[in-house]
Amino acid sequence: RRASDPRRDVLTRAGAWLLAASIPSGSPHSGGSDGKATWRRVYASVEDGAGFSTFVSRITAKTCGPVLVCVRTKAGDVLGGYVSLSAGESVRGDRAEFQGDAGTFVFAFGKAGKFTKSIPKGKTNNDEGGGREVAAAAADDDADASDDEADDSWTRVGVYASTGANASHVWCASGFKSDRYPNGFGFGGVASRPGSGRSALWIDGNLERGRCVAGIATFGAPMLAGCRSG
Repeated sequence: RRASDPRRDVLTRAGAWLLAASIPSGSPHSGGSDGKATWRRVYASVEDGAGFSTFVSRITAKTCGPVLVCVRTKAGDVLGGYVSLSAGESVRGDRAEFQGDAGTFVFAFGKAGKFTKSIPKGKTNNDEGGGREVAAAAADDDADASDDEADDSWTRVGVYASTGANASHVWCASGFKSDRYPNGFGFGGVASRPGSGRSALWIDGNLERGRCVAGIATFGAPMLAGCRSG
C-alpha cells in the first residue's frame, strides 16, 4: 500500500519485522548474514485493480520467487501467508497441484490495520458551539474504545508454521474450466479437494470473496479472520 498514508497500509512496520523473523534462514527474504533483505511489492489491489489474473501474473513471474500475501478484510482483519520456495522457483498458476515447501506459513494480526483519529477530551476551539462538537467527538472516542475492548481479534494474532502433516501448502490456479480444479489462491487444504472451502485461507478467483477454516492440518491454525467468509 502507499507508504505515505498509514491508514491505507495493510502491513505495518512492526508486522513486517515479525514476519521477517519467521522466514526460514537461507530464503532470499531471510536477510542473509547482514540481516538485510530486499522486498519488492508486485501487486496491490488499490493501485493495480481487483483482477485475479493480474494478481496471478505478478506472483508467478519467473523473477518473483517466494511470495508474501497480505490481506485486509472488509471487517479490518489483517492476515495472509508466506509461500516458501526453493532457489530459482516461482509460484505456478497453470498447474493443478499444491506447491511450496515446509518453510511456508500463515499469519493473523487481528485488526492491526485499524486506524482511529482521536480528539483529546477537553480540547476546545474559538468557534461558537465548539465545546459541544468536542464533547460529541469525545463521546465517539469512548464508543470506539468500547468497540476495541469488545474486539477479540487479538486472540488470533500469531504466525503458524507448517506442521509437516502434509505437503498441501499452497494452491494457485487460474484459467481452469473444470470444478475439479478451482480457480483461486489458498494456503493449506485437502489434496482431494483443493481450495473447496477447506483452506486455512482461501481467496476466490475473482478476488472479491474469500474464506478461512480453522484447524486445517497443514498449519494447525485457528480461524485467521473473524468470519468464515467475506
